Amino acid sequence: MIWTTRDLRHWTKKTFAMPALAGLGLTRYGYVATGHDPCGMTGGGCPPPKPTTQYLSANGLTWTRFASSVSAPYIVDGPAGVLAVNDENGRVWRLKR
Repeated sequence: MIWTTRDLRHWTKKTFAMPALAGLGLTRYGYVATGHDPCGMTGGGCPPPKPTTQYLSANGLTWTRFASSVSAPYIVDGPAGVLAVNDENGRVWRLKR
């Protein structure tokens, strides 16, 4: 679930496509979110985990899934472009549009 606001007093709730967010970044293309399924971290009774997936949104309410995804929760935008970073193995991916 994602909450958005324009004035910090009135909030809008929107269901997200994945059970949890692993990362969220504001980029030159809009918001990029990495969704994941944390059920496997709870100790059992879970179906096989879904892989992390990335989504793009212009407004934080409507999300479009990327055609392919990477295992990287951190999204940053800078002179090198929009990058996704995996903190476990140091891999970095660049978003190409």
